[in-house]
Amino acid sequence: MRASLLICLSAFFFSALNVISQTDIRFENMGMERGLSNMNTSCIIQDSLGYIWVGTDDGLNKFDGYEFTTFTYGSNDKEKLNISNNRIFALIEGIQVIFG
Repeated sequence: MRASLLICLSAFFFSALNVISQTDIRFENMGMERGLSNMNTSCIIQDSLGYIWVGTDDGLNKFDGYEFTTFTYGSNDKEKLNISNNRIFALIEGIQVIFG
């Protein structure tokens, strides 16, 4: 009887430690007010450098942890990608992020 009580108390104690040590997950809404080009997103991927890429109906968005950079059709800036369409359906990461 005493051994089973000790086992039950030990199991309770170790399960409580597991709950306490779990990592908190934080979600944050990143909408147009934060710089996202469109709320209608079709794909999201994180690349090997940690950037988060979001494909929307209004271009490709890169989030660096602080702000969004938007790449849209006809952007000829040296810092922007020249894409053929604003609607991004899929993202695949390899050596580079491929979009389409």
